[in-house]
Amino acid sequence: WREIGGARTTLPNEVGRYSPIPLTEGLSIPAGSVASICVHCTDNAEGVAYRTDLVPSDGGVTDEDGSIQLLGALPCFSIAPFGEVPESERAFAGEVQYTLL
Repeated sequence: WREIGGARTTLPNEVGRYSPIPLTEGLSIPAGSVASICVHCTDNAEGVAYRTDLVPSDGGVTDEDGSIQLLGALPCFSIAPFGEVPESERAFAGEVQYTLL
């Protein structure tokens, strides 16, 4: 893994609310390629929200539109990246905003 960016945000206090994570630099992923992105919180082991509603028959795809697919992965529940990783996959809970170039 290689760190490509970082951002600071304030965690919301309400269930189901998410805070934006503004990247200082954009992330460019060429068409047709696959990229793995780890969203991690160094201040709170529960700072990243996950969903557990994965359907194995979906091939790991948790969300998609005509341009992007999001896949489930193993979450991290520790302040250290990749510190406490459970055996069950989860889906990112939040919103991904992107622009096609």
